[in-house]
Amino acid sequence: MKSTAFLLVVLALAASPAFAQTVFIDHDTQYDHSKIKTFMWKDMEDAPLAEKNPLLHSRIVAGIEHYLTMGGIAKVKTDPDVYVTYHGSTDTEVKVSNKVYGFINPASTLLN
Repeated sequence: MKSTAFLLVVLALAASPAFAQTVFIDHDTQYDHSKIKTFMWKDMEDAPLAEKNPLLHSRIVAGIEHYLTMGGIAKVKTDPDVYVTYHGSTDTEVKVSNKVYGFINPASTLLN
């Protein structure tokens, strides 16, 4: 019983970063969305995510298309009701620090 409770606490703590994300959705609340029946992808001039991470790009596109078509909006090749696009980026940053905290390397003192 105690191990089950401990496991639940550990799982809850492990999942806590997912709850820290904040998603903002902005749209015109006065717009009649029932008018939208078709969509088409709008080509982006600068698409860094498609170039840097094609797998993530394809997953985003598939997810957007999935939810639009589930909502009854059809994908077309010409004359859409709306154009769809997204913007995103990923950056990998590596920081290396060579600071010494409380330890003096005897070899470095010999060089001075």
